[in-house]
Amino acid sequence: MVVIDNVKHPLESPELCKTLTETFHCDRILGHLQTVNLPVRFCWIANGNNLKVGGDMARRCYWVRTAAKPSRPFERTGFGHKRLKQYVLAHRGGLLAALLTLALAWFVAGCPEPTVKPVGSYEDWTVIIGGILQFAGIDGFLANSADMYEQAETESSQWEGLLRMPDIS
Repeated sequence: MVVIDNVKHPLESPELCKTLTETFHCDRILGHLQTVNLPVRFCWIANGNNLKVGGDMARRCYWVRTAAKPSRPFERTGFGHKRLKQYVLAHRGGLLAALLTLALAWFVAGCPEPTVKPVGSYEDWTVIIGGILQFAGIDGFLANSADMYEQAETESSQWEGLLRMPDIS
């Protein structure tokens, strides 16, 4: 798992975009002439307040938004589990079993495809995760993607203008 914590500026990087999309990453080992080819099997997480993505990053991301409401969310009380980290560690077997049960139910049902449109380069992921969630009755998977794309769009209007230019030949 790779966590990019407390992102304060728009998350934008052609190298990161490439790594998020590829199944194997080849690069030179720092300080050596030797290259290494490694499978990309990470779960990538970036977090921050009102995090924005730029460039081509939006199609490689999905937002999980939380609304803490108070200005100092670290002072909140009244949680269902007072110490969530300890609860998760103590009950991780049961939590994992519940997640696997959802996946198994979807699989036994014949892996019904979700109504969510598959995301380019992530078609299998979209169909599997979206299918499991929709089969379990959990709505809203990728429902805020258009908002994220709109905030991230800095170049598309320029490309659209170029692509709409009349043929001068």
